[in-house]
Amino acid sequence: DFRKKCYEKDIKLKFIKNTLFKKAIQNSNYKELTPVIKGPTAVMVMVMAMASNPANPANTANPAIPAIIINNFKKLYSLKKEYLKAAYIENKLYLGDRSLNDLINLKSKNDLLIDIFFLIKKNIINIIKNLKTMKEIKEIKTPATAKIANLAKELVNLTVTEVNELTIILKKDYGLESSYDNSVKKITETDSINQEQKKENRKYNVILKSSGPSKLAVVKLIKEITGRGLKDSKELVDSVPTTIKESINKEEAELFKKKFEEIGAEIELF
Repeated sequence: DFRKKCYEKDIKLKFIKNTLFKKAIQNSNYKELTPVIKGPTAVMVMVMAMASNPANPANTANPAIPAIIINNFKKLYSLKKEYLKAAYIENKLYLGDRSLNDLINLKSKNDLLIDIFFLIKKNIINIIKNLKTMKEIKEIKTPATAKIANLAKELVNLTVTEVNELTIILKKDYGLESSYDNSVKKITETDSINQEQKKENRKYNVILKSSGPSKLAVVKLIKEITGRGLKDSKELVDSVPTTIKESINKEEAELFKKKFEEIGAEIELF
């Protein structure tokens, strides 16, 4: 599922050898990642083109997507372990799962530019109303073509970080508010609801990791739950970790887990 999601979003996923990776980045901008390269490591690479051509699909790439994939995967499988070692975006380093929320809230460059245009468009009427004279209004209406063209060029060539900072300044220092934020919030909430529904509908396997102090009681419970014979049930217990039940709903899986734990067995739902 994880590989599939990466493929769908055009993210390159590759498991790496730590020693080779550290050697490869030691003289690069990515050398800051060296301290966190420990244990099993996979790299997710997403190309963020900064060209001024909006027709290029790479320009619409959202830097939040890798973090969203990791976060959704953790939620779907109720994983508590830390999965994000680090993220490196436009010379900025994000460390650990504590950075997931910050990364998830990142927008693509195009989205941020649209956000700015929404801010300006929504508030331009109020700005004009505050002008004191018709002369000032006339000056505003006279197009400064070269100046506007240069401004547009500068905006398009800003990095994602710079555009994000500009959006914050417009909101904080000039009181500009965007209806675009509300639409994004609704989309995020819908995605969250869909994710929860997906989690509720998924099927679980009941895996016996340890029989605990009462092996005979576990054998009897397996026989009762699965309908297997005594010999087959004993073989299951002797071959831990082993799957007791497959593809059952959450309520049933948790009920079986509770029964096994009551007799001292260790169960994992997956």
